[in-house]
Amino acid sequence: MSVLPPEIWFEIFSWATMPEGATPYESNYKPFRESPARDDRGVDLKVKALTSKLSLVCRDWHSMTTELLYKDVLINRGQNALKSVLCPHEDEPGYGKMVRRAVLPYDSTVTDHWTRDPSPSVEILRLCSRLEVLIRPRTVQYAMRSLTFEFDADSVSLPSLKRLEWWHNSEAERSGGINSLGAVLRSSPNIAYLFIGGASGMSSIMLDSTPLCLPSLETLRLFSVGGFLLHQICNRLTLPALSHVVVDSVLNNGDLEGLWESHGETIESVELGRHLRFMLGDEISLCLEHCPRLEEINYYLFFTASPHFTGVHRNVHTVSLHAAHNMAMDHFDMWEHLEKHFDLLLGDSLPALHTVRLFGDWGETVEQPRFHHLYHALIDRGCYVDV
Repeated sequence: MSVLPPEIWFEIFSWATMPEGATPYESNYKPFRESPARDDRGVDLKVKALTSKLSLVCRDWHSMTTELLYKDVLINRGQNALKSVLCPHEDEPGYGKMVRRAVLPYDSTVTDHWTRDPSPSVEILRLCSRLEVLIRPRTVQYAMRSLTFEFDADSVSLPSLKRLEWWHNSEAERSGGINSLGAVLRSSPNIAYLFIGGASGMSSIMLDSTPLCLPSLETLRLFSVGGFLLHQICNRLTLPALSHVVVDSVLNNGDLEGLWESHGETIESVELGRHLRFMLGDEISLCLEHCPRLEEINYYLFFTASPHFTGVHRNVHTVSLHAAHNMAMDHFDMWEHLEKHFDLLLGDSLPALHTVRLFGDWGETVEQPRFHHLYHALIDRGCYVDV
């Protein structure tokens, strides 16, 4: 083995075994990250195979790569075998304390028969004493027909959990415990990042009347959620640390106004996703009206209605615009739309604005004379334009 310190080798192995494009353990907000709803990657088996090969090179490498091998687990088939390696034995400490991220499909938590013993999946979670990320991925529609949730699901305490990605399953929700978003949130007092996807209709999420406080939650991300869930978030959740809200899509225009009204006092950044629904209403103006501490607005320029804000917001200092193409717009509409958005940036409504960041492919746009005019107008008002 090389004379490199073990810490350097561990860093090298960490990068070498990280799935492409993956940032699975982050709980901090960064703009325009791919939505968890569009990323169905569970556990990368190729990466696991590579890690296993590295562990066979020598004893030192085995020691360093074991943690990487068990850092990321999929709780699905072979649950008893997984439990056996995570559980401490006579001469083995068990690897449960090494697990940081777990993917838990709904077919691993079905309750189709009654038993007094905890389910293997819940027993595995209880062994993961340092679990930081839990993912409940979406279930494909055809597979839902074979999943049964007739009895109560087991609960598990998750005190170290920081990030929860939850794709809603109405049938599973009824069984409570590990299958219920409300129950899991009550068991996760230190959660900092929450993603909820696919909750529509009269969902039974968090229907108990007891208020729920998440004191550490900083980032809330929503994908394709309906007004009923938003109503519960507004009226049953206390989120004193909420700073960042990302909305990938909504089911109905106007659903979000209650969110800004209820939690706007603490929100510092808002991101709107790449969805045509945001062309139907002026969401940016609502954010500016109801979020007095807002400092940063990030959105997909050609998927967001132009703002008509006439007031003054004194704290917004950064606006990020993503240039993702909207096929419903022709060339003329694109420029008219862009110039209307720049009216807000160049007007008097955002006196603290000092940075405009351009994400995505602006290649052809920034070469046009019409953009040169807007660019220099931003520079003249003292803005830094970060392409």
